Formats: sequence, C-alpha cells, structure tokens
Amino acid sequence: MKVWRLRDDNPLGLEFKDGFRMDQMEIDDSVYMKKNITMEGLVTSVDLQRRKSPSRCVSVCLGLLCSVLLAGNVGQIVYYNIFSHPLSSDQMQAALSTGADQLQSSTEALTAERKQLEARLSNLTTEQDQLQQSYNTLRQEQVELQKSNDDLQRDKAELQSNFSSVTIDRDELQIRYTNVTLSKNQLQNRHNSLRTDKEALKNGYDALKREQEQLQTNYSSLETDREELEKKSDKVRVDLTKERDQLQQSYNTLRQERDQLQTNMQRNYDNLQREKNELQTKFTTMRTNRDELQRSYSSLRSEKDQLQVSHRNLTAGESQLQSRFNVLRADKEALQTRYNTVQREKEQLRTDYSSLTTAKDQLEKKSDKVRVDLTKEKDQLQQSYNTLRQEKVQLQTNMQRNYDNLQREKNELQTKFTTMRTNRDELQRSYSSLRSEKDQLQTSKEALQTRYNTLQREKEQLKQTINTLNAQSCETGWKKFGDSCYYVSTGKRSWSLSRNDCTNRGADLAVINSRSEWDFLKGLSSGANTWIGLTDSVREGTWMWVDGTPVTTTYWADGQPNNFGWYQDCGQMGERGEWNDKLCSAQNIYICEK
Repeated sequence: MKVWRLRDDNPLGLEFKDGFRMDQMEIDDSVYMKKNITMEGLVTSVDLQRRKSPSRCVSVCLGLLCSVLLAGNVGQIVYYNIFSHPLSSDQMQAALSTGADQLQSSTEALTAERKQLEARLSNLTTEQDQLQQSYNTLRQEQVELQKSNDDLQRDKAELQSNFSSVTIDRDELQIRYTNVTLSKNQLQNRHNSLRTDKEALKNGYDALKREQEQLQTNYSSLETDREELEKKSDKVRVDLTKERDQLQQSYNTLRQERDQLQTNMQRNYDNLQREKNELQTKFTTMRTNRDELQRSYSSLRSEKDQLQVSHRNLTAGESQLQSRFNVLRADKEALQTRYNTVQREKEQLRTDYSSLTTAKDQLEKKSDKVRVDLTKEKDQLQQSYNTLRQEKVQLQTNMQRNYDNLQREKNELQTKFTTMRTNRDELQRSYSSLRSEKDQLQTSKEALQTRYNTLQREKEQLKQTINTLNAQSCETGWKKFGDSCYYVSTGKRSWSLSRNDCTNRGADLAVINSRSEWDFLKGLSSGANTWIGLTDSVREGTWMWVDGTPVTTTYWADGQPNNFGWYQDCGQMGERGEWNDKLCSAQNIYICEK
C-alpha cells in the first residue's frame, strides 16, 4: 500500500515547480498475509481489497487536497497582487509577507493534519496487526482441530481394524475348539477300541493260562504213571509181557496224545502267531495314534500361545483406548480454553470497533467519502468477524459431534471387547477341560500300553514254555543252533512269499541277535544272497525285525542301507554275510527260524 509521506526537512512536504516536495511512504501489503487470509474462503480477495482501499484513498485525497489548497492560495495571491491590484514594491513585499504567513499557517495546519493522519495510520496498522494475529490464532486453532479430527479418524480406523482382527481370532478359536472336540471324540473312540482289545487280550491270556495248567497237569499225571510203571516192573517181573503189552498200549496212547498235543500246540502256535501279527498291527496303530496325539498336543500348545498373544494384544488395545480417552479429554479442555481466548478476542474486537467508530467520526468531519469508506470497512470487518465466529462455532460443533461419535464407537468397541474377553475365557475353560481329558486319555493309553507289554512278556514266556515242551530236537531238514531251529530254502522267492512259507512251516524269517548267530547263518547261506527277517516297511529308515523288536546290533555293508530307488524296504545277507537293503520283490533264498 502506498501513501504520501510529508518530509520533515520541507515545511510543505510537497514538490512542485516552486520546490515543494512530497515523498512516497511504502507500506507492505503482505502478499503472504493476503494469501493466508484468502485461503480456503475465510476472507475473499474482494473483501481484502476493500479493507485496503479506505486508508489508501484517504492518503491520496488528503495529499491532493493539500496540493489544491496550496495551489489556490498561491494563485489567488499572485492574481490579486499582480493582475488585479498592481502594487508597489513595499506593498508587494507586505503582500508576500502576508502570503508567507498564510502559507506558514497553512503549513502548520497541514503538519498537524499529517500527524493526525500518521496517528490514525498507526492505529489502523495496529488494528491490522491485531486482526492478523487473531486470524493466525484462528487459523492455528483450525489446523489443530483438523489434526485432532484426523487423529480421531485414525484412532477410529485402528479400533475398527483391531475389532476385525479380534473377530477373526474368535472365529479361528471357535474352529480350533471344534477341531479339538472332534479330536476328543476320536480319542474316546480309540480309547474304547483299545479297551475292547485289552479285554480280548485278557480273554486270550486266560485261555492260554488254562491250557498251560492243563498241560502241566497232564505232564504231572504222565510222570506219576511212569513212576508207578517202574515200581511195578521191579516188583513183578513175571507179568513183564503183560505189562509190556499194557505199556505198549499206553505208549501208543501217549503217542496219540502227543500227536494230538502236537496238533493242538501247532494250532495254538498259529493262533498265537496271528494274535502276534494283530498285536503288531495294533502296536503300529497305537504308535500312529501316539504321533497324532503328539501333533494334537503341539497344535494345542501353539493355540495356547496364540491365545496368550491375543490376550496381550487386547490388554494393549485397552491401554491405548484409555490413553486416547485421556487425549480426547485434554482436547476438550484445550477447546474450552480456545473458546475463552476467542471470547476475549471478541471483546478486544469490540474495543477496536469503538476506536474505529471514533476514527470514523473524525474522518467524517474531513470528508463524507472517507466516512462512507470507513463505514463500509467497519461493516466488512464485522461481517468477516461474524463469518469467522460462525466458522469457529461450526468447527466446535463438528468437533463435539465427532467426539460424541467417537465416544459412542468407543463404548461399542468396549462392549465388543468385553464380549470377546468372555468368549475367550469360555474357550480357555473348554481348552483346559479338553487338556485334562487328553491327559486322562494319555494316562489310560499308558496304562493299556503297560498292560500290553506285560501280556507280551507273558506271551513270550508261554512261547518259551511251549518250545521247551515241544520236541527237544529239530525236525528233518532243520539245523539247530542254540535254542532255535533254522531252515534254508532250496528255491528263490520274494521277501513276502519267503515269510509266508516260513509262517506255513510254523516259523518266521531269521532274526539275528548275536555275532555267533550271524556267523552260523553265514555258513548256512553258503555265500548266496539270503532273505532275513529285517524290514523298514512300517516306517522308512527305521529298521525292525519281523518279531517287532528293534535292531540293536547291525552288520551293514559299506554305504548301506541307501534305499536306492526309494523302494528298498527289505534286508538280505550278501555273499560275505554283510547286510544290504533290497527291493522286496527280488528273488532270493531265505532262512526260517523257530
């Protein structure tokens, strides 16, 4: 904004042909302030231009008025003295002195008016600065309110995402609870089947026990009869022939009974073999069940960890909600403080308005046009103030509405959080009950396993007793070593057919338990590839004997077993007796053991 400034070194402060001089005084319009004030429609460009025009017009008009008055006075004096009343030099000197005095008085009056105008300009500049500060304060409040609104919106979105994640976690926990319930039912069914198998094994054990007692009774009776026959043979040699016939008949009877016992024992042995195979299958099933239980335990443990993490996340979310509530309360107090500040600014603006009214009255004495301009400026300032006040009230209303909405959403989220915590506690209790039921089933399984091992040992003892009661020497074609008999086949078969043939002979593929037995079997094989009772078909890489016992002593060849072709699941002895894994369909001779 440009106004005319009167120079102090020039009495008139103007510059004409006669030496009068008046300089321009630059007042920055503050383009940045204009940009900020007109930003986002708070104050239009037209209103800002109108605000600046009155002071500019006043300065220009006063400068022109002073120039016209001086020019008129000088012209009037010149015209009066020269053209209308030609005077002498004295008169001319007196007239010039009078004109100089008038000019001096006019200069003093103009100087006083200049000071008044400068004072008014200072007042207007001060008012402008106050209005600028008020506008900056309101602008900062608007920015802060906008930031608070953005923060509240982000908090709302974050709470919504947390609620969605908690809902997803609840659904996952519900699905896992259903899976655990199904696993519990499966474990219950397996427990029932194991109980049935236990009862069947108990019945078989009782039957074997009764057969053992019957055999023991028969053996005792035979021993008693033999002793009585020996006594009778010593006492009565005369009846030797009769006794011999009777003994022959008794011998025939005993032989028939022995054959019958042999047949019964063979049948019982086959039954025991089948039961052993069934027990082996059940043992494999139980091992599989154990692995499944282990996996279920791992999954339950991971679910427990996930529940713990979800609990910690929910606790952290609750803390965040509390801190956000405190922040909102602080924002409310800050808004109240800002409202009080705006109220004080309103009173300050009223005071400024009064001062502007006084300045308007003074300017109305000078010029009606200036008074109209000041009136317009006052109306525009009042309208701008009302606009700013309405915007402030609207912002406060919007903030209160957003705060109420966020408060309601917070209450809803708190309710949902409480519901989720209740559901989590119920799931936790269900998980604990399922865990206890799983532990009970595990205890029952271990008890059944112990019972099964006991029955297995008793079965082996019975088998040893039966073998002891059986013929003391091996059958024709069998070779004896230690307590076992061994048979070497003449033809070649696959591993499965070889085992079936051994089973039909009342035996099974050979099991090597010592180095002396291995050396003996090497001699029987005569350097040919020979099947033995070694396989990892149940579990790849875990080699077991056909009787279910693990392999403790091994005689593998270098680089074996290598599972070449992924299907070498059966064990054989090579030409030098070292073990080698081979395809089960390969054709080899085999060694049976009983």
